[in-house]
Amino acid sequence: MIEKEKLLCIAKDILGTEKIEMDTDMKDVGKWDSLAHVMLIAAVVENFGVFISVDDAAKIRCLGDFLKYGK
Repeated sequence: MIEKEKLLCIAKDILGTEKIEMDTDMKDVGKWDSLAHVMLIAAVVENFGVFISVDDAAKIRCLGDFLKYGK
């Protein structure tokens, strides 16, 4: 299960921002580029033991999208 608070902490660390919520769109976060996207996915996979396919990774637009992989 993906813990929201831990996910937010990971995202804030990778993206270098405190201004992000579960529903913040990636286009609204200046540092959420393709490299940061890959780093977020890798961190989620490592920290929560989930699998996210390449096709699914391309569909992730906000932190809330990660939650469906923790079920």
